[in-house]
Amino acid sequence: MDIHSLLSFLGGKEMIGIIISGHGTFAEGIYSTVKLIAGEQPNIEIVNFLEEDNCESLQEKIEKAIEKIGEQNGIVCFTDLVGGTPFKVCSTIAATNENIKVIGGTNVPMLLSSIFFREKTLNEFVSASIEQGVNNIKTFSMNTINKNCEEGI
Repeated sequence: MDIHSLLSFLGGKEMIGIIISGHGTFAEGIYSTVKLIAGEQPNIEIVNFLEEDNCESLQEKIEKAIEKIGEQNGIVCFTDLVGGTPFKVCSTIAATNENIKVIGGTNVPMLLSSIFFREKTLNEFVSASIEQGVNNIKTFSMNTINKNCEEGI
C-alpha cells in the first residue's frame, strides 16, 4: 500500500509534496538543517544539480522525484536562485502542470516553516512559505546582542 492509499484508508489528510533543488549540494545542505531542527519529514525529495549534470539530467531527476512523491495534493519545488537552472527546469515542468509550483530564493526559515503548512491548499502553502521566508530576513542590531545563546532555536 503506498502512502496515498494508506492516508486515505486511515482517514488522514494528504500533504503537499516538497522537492528541494539547487546548485551543487544546496538542497542536501538546507534539508540537513531542517532535519536537525524538525526531524525527518515525509514526502520531501532532494535533487542536487551537480557539476556533471546538465538540463536534461536535472529534468530527469526532478521528474523521478515528482513521480516518487505523487501529485495528488500538489508539489512545490523550492530552489536556490530565481532564474538559475534548477528554477528554470522546475518552471518548465510546472508550466504544463497546475499542481506544481516553484519558489526561488529558498531560505531555512521558509523551508522550516513550510512543513507546518502542508495541509493548506497549494496556493495558500506557497503564499505562507514566501511570507515566512521574507519575514525572517533580518539585520543585526545592538538590542539583540544581550540575548542568551540558549534562547535560540
